[in-house]
Amino acid sequence: MSRYGVPAHLSSLKQAVFNHLKTEVHTQLWLTGPKGRGKSRLINAILSEFEVKDEINHFSSYVDFGNIFNQNCQTLITRFADALISSVKYPKGYDDETLKKLFDDVLNEISSSNFHVKIFLKSIDYDKVDDLDGEKPSERINFSKLLKVYEEVIKINPGAFGFSNSPNIPTCWKCLYILNAVGTLAEIKEIEESNNINLSTSVTGKWVTVYLLKAIRAIYELDQKKWVLSLDGIESLMSTLLKDRGSDIYHRLPENFANIFDSNQFVYLEVPEIPVDIAMAILTKEFSCDITNNRALLKLSGGNYHLLNKCIENYRDFKSNVSLDTIKKILSGSKNEVDDEFFPVNKPKELQENYLSTEHGKFFIKNLYNACLSEDIIKFENSMNNFLSSLTMEELKIKLNNRVFETIRYLLKKRKLQIRKSCIIENKIILALISSNILHYQMSSNVVEFQNLMVERLLDSYMNSEFGLLTSLI
Repeated sequence: MSRYGVPAHLSSLKQAVFNHLKTEVHTQLWLTGPKGRGKSRLINAILSEFEVKDEINHFSSYVDFGNIFNQNCQTLITRFADALISSVKYPKGYDDETLKKLFDDVLNEISSSNFHVKIFLKSIDYDKVDDLDGEKPSERINFSKLLKVYEEVIKINPGAFGFSNSPNIPTCWKCLYILNAVGTLAEIKEIEESNNINLSTSVTGKWVTVYLLKAIRAIYELDQKKWVLSLDGIESLMSTLLKDRGSDIYHRLPENFANIFDSNQFVYLEVPEIPVDIAMAILTKEFSCDITNNRALLKLSGGNYHLLNKCIENYRDFKSNVSLDTIKKILSGSKNEVDDEFFPVNKPKELQENYLSTEHGKFFIKNLYNACLSEDIIKFENSMNNFLSSLTMEELKIKLNNRVFETIRYLLKKRKLQIRKSCIIENKIILALISSNILHYQMSSNVVEFQNLMVERLLDSYMNSEFGLLTSLI
């Protein structure tokens, strides 16, 4: 397995992505699947290849929700907008007047934009709002005026545009941050007028998304280039949404929110795990030890690219640190004669290398926790603690007389749950497991499954330990 580039098992998927992006149709590609299957590596490899070949005449933006998921919905939207704006590169050769006209056209495309702009200006107590309007519709509030407002306000109230101080940024970003502020306040006003008290359970980023996507797409169309927006770590948002909104996360959205997206343009491409036979072949090639040990390792990693790659990379590092030369230096300093059963010191070099290679594999697998998987196991323990200490679980443990583990035992037997499209998951234990990143909800196929085989094994071990303890107490 290579440390760089696209994993071999994803090469056909990579080509499928390229084929979709080369078409003139505006599609939304959804690369679905639990963490650790090589999705981020695939996305970054594709974007890097774009930069080299420029096959589809494009500009690209990359936002990783995996880095910002542990927030409430409103903070998440703010961080998303910041990441999106900072990725924008304004085409060279165009002056500020062209830029202002471009943003004026974006406002003109949205019928309620003038109303939204006034909401924003009034929210920052700008006392010249009425002076910004012209007498004719064509003289509505424009970006020449809005940029003047920005320069006035940013010095005394940078928080109006989401800053802690007055930043030195290009005019293009200033215009985008103006739209971001306008879209944010427009949605907050709508929520307030709907008498919804809890902002976090209602905010969607609807107007921020509309304004920014229209504007950025228009910027790149100046150079007649396609804009490729890559959103990584989408599955991480499920935890935030469940914590803020509960199980009915889709049905709580306003009806007009669906008009922003055309689901007919959604293309789902599942990122698969490495097939078991290929994973086994990779392990056999890397680990020169008994096949039984490789099978044991496969039972933990399965075909998960992250776990397999981590084991192999750590094993390579381990072998380089405990080389034949290192062993010989250690043995040469020994005062006692070395037994051949410990190390074939008097045998040919080839036999010594074979012996050491076998011992490498045995020792590495026996010491797998410290050598490789401690971080992933600690993550699982933290996930279990989050699951068990969540308010939902505390209430259920009292209500069900501490019998909440029956659902988990059922899941371990089933391994996957197929959910009907018309159904909403109401089981609070399953929702808490999804929120704690133990289970993964596959949007494209409506399947609930474990994040990976190691999480499943660890959960099974945890359950056996818990029930063993309960049995001993009865």
